[in-house]
Amino acid sequence: MLSEESFIRKILKLNFNESVKVLKNGLENSGFKIFSEIDHSIAAKEVDLELFPARVIIFGNPKGGTGMIMSNPELAIDLPARILVYEKDGTHVLYRRLESILKTHNMEELSENGKSFDSKIQKIIDDLSKTTSL
Repeated sequence: MLSEESFIRKILKLNFNESVKVLKNGLENSGFKIFSEIDHSIAAKEVDLELFPARVIIFGNPKGGTGMIMSNPELAIDLPARILVYEKDGTHVLYRRLESILKTHNMEELSENGKSFDSKIQKIIDDLSKTTSL
């Protein structure tokens, strides 16, 4: 099990596709840039395997992230940020807190930046978890 203080996780009321749509809208409406998505179930299908719906949304704030990576290039292994949405025994969302990532890279001096970023993501995920229909 992943360390609970390092992650935000919720069970959602919407189905998988609705959850992804609302999450992406929430991120974009909050000023985040969505860089890419990884659809693990499509990748599985391409090698004749079956997997429940699972998508990673890669997003961030280039203005903030670029400066952090300039300070510590190794941080680029964990940025941009990622949120996982998957559907197995319900629809779930999982996000690793930026504050935890910064701690992993010994960048505690930026913990306030991480907390601010994380609080925005917490609000988006909380709003998503309360949404019952589109």
